[in-house]
Amino acid sequence: MNLFLTSSYDGSANLYNLWTCKIIRSFSHPNLTAIHSGVITQNPLAGIALYSREDHMWHSFSINGSFLDKQREECSHIVQPLIVKDSYFMDKLVYGTERGYIVMRSLPHLRILKKL
Repeated sequence: MNLFLTSSYDGSANLYNLWTCKIIRSFSHPNLTAIHSGVITQNPLAGIALYSREDHMWHSFSINGSFLDKQREECSHIVQPLIVKDSYFMDKLVYGTERGYIVMRSLPHLRILKKL
């Protein structure tokens, strides 16, 4: 999609066009707490997912700015969130936690699929 996402301690995240470096859309955490991780997804719906350590929550938004869902994380730190494709080319969010778990969530609604 040629996009990149930045996040900030002020609770905002900006989505940019990779080639022009122009802001496409700005997002805000609902409670304006610091955003520590963010990922971009495109299948089944183009959007972003943001994580904040302060409230231990994932929030997902469509690329047009609509709030989609939120899910609580049971730990405060996540490690290297990645978007991977399943065999149907649908995006899944995969990351590690400070407790040593590997978690896979569905997108865009962030439901836990596996926890190893």
